Amino acid sequence: MSRTINRHPGVQPQLARRVLKVVEEMGCFRARRRGRWFPAATEFLGSIVSEITNPFFPEIVHVFEETAIQHNYEILVTSTAHNTERMKTAVRRMLEHRVEGVAVMTFGMEESLLDDLKLRNVPLVFVDVGPARPRVSKIRTDYLQGIWQAVQQLAALRHEKIAFITGPLTRKSACARKEGFVQSMNEIGMEPEPNG
Repeated sequence: MSRTINRHPGVQPQLARRVLKVVEEMGCFRARRRGRWFPAATEFLGSIVSEITNPFFPEIVHVFEETAIQHNYEILVTSTAHNTERMKTAVRRMLEHRVEGVAVMTFGMEESLLDDLKLRNVPLVFVDVGPARPRVSKIRTDYLQGIWQAVQQLAALRHEKIAFITGPLTRKSACARKEGFVQSMNEIGMEPEPNG
């Protein structure tokens, strides 16, 4: 098919006419110069995560994909591995496929993402973070309630030493989780000890 569309001289004229007729009927377009062919009606949503191997993401990506499929969308998922060059590549892929919107779960790399996508009016959804701008939505995680339930359960099981790993405290989500833990521990009368 690509040899025909690229007008390769080795393609017989009769075959070329048939292939071009099918392409026209299907309304296909090429996503990238050396990329795949998609029906023109295909619409994409993007999902950019910081680390696909993090157990936090697979279930979220799965639900995102199921919901997208129910609404006749395909999804593109890319992982940045906390690397700014990979973030740029992810944004470029989203723009090449003309995504209708992007779910962003990068926790700390949002600003570099916004500049390219906001110029093209691509709607963005962030988890926990993200600036207050037009066409940007945020989904807030209720860390306090979740951590409170975990601490209550451990206390009900009569655990006397409860540990909590915050993650990098340079991230707002990690600070919110730590604050929720300290508050929950104080509520059950246990004083959290900082690690050494």
